[in-house]
Amino acid sequence: DWRLLECESSADARAGRARLASFGTPMRRPWWLRLFQPVPRLTDNVNVNVQPFGPGLVAMTEAPRQAAIDPQTLAVTGWLRYEDKLGGPSSSAHPLLDIERGLVVNVAQVFGPKPECLVYQHPRGELRREVIGRWRAAELPYVHSFALTQRHAVLIAHPLLVRPRSMLWSDRPYIDHFRWLPERGTRLVVLERARDDLRRRRAAA
Repeated sequence: DWRLLECESSADARAGRARLASFGTPMRRPWWLRLFQPVPRLTDNVNVNVQPFGPGLVAMTEAPRQAAIDPQTLAVTGWLRYEDKLGGPSSSAHPLLDIERGLVVNVAQVFGPKPECLVYQHPRGELRREVIGRWRAAELPYVHSFALTQRHAVLIAHPLLVRPRSMLWSDRPYIDHFRWLPERGTRLVVLERARDDLRRRRAAA
C-alpha cells in the first residue's frame, strides 16, 4: 500500500514554497533569512526508505529527521528522538542490520567546522546510538550507503566531494555543492567496529 507523506516539505510544495534544503530542489528564501540562517533547515520529506527498528516502522531520507510510521495506515505518528547526545547528523537512508547481534548500523555525516563521517550502531529495539568509528576529512564524499562485515564497516571515498563551508548561506540544492574531481582517485575507508581503528585503502583504477 502507499500514501503521501504528510510533512512540512509537502505542505510547502502545495503552497508553492521551497524553504527547506533538499537533495535536488533549490530553495527560495528572502535575503534576510539567508543572512540570519546560514545553515538552512533540512527537509523532512523522509520518502527514501522504510526500515523496522525502534518504535516499529521508520521512514527516512539522507537528513537528520526520521519519522515513525503506523504499519496499518502508513501515517506519520511522530518524529524519532534518539536517547543520546549525538545530535542530528545527516544519516544514510540505508542502515544495515547486524542480525546476529541484533544491531542497526548506519553511517552519518557531520558538516561542521570539523567535517567527519560517523559509523554508529544501536540495538534494534532501542534509540541510543553508540559511535563505533570516525573518519575526519576537510572534504567529504557523497555517501549513499556502505558495506558491513562482522568486523568492519567500509565507506567508499570516491572523488565526488564537498567542502561543507561552501553550503553556508546557499540556496542551491544539496547535490549541486559537490564537485567531481577524478584526479583524487577513490579510496576504501575501513573502520574496525570493535576498536575504532581506521585504515585507508586506495581502490584500483
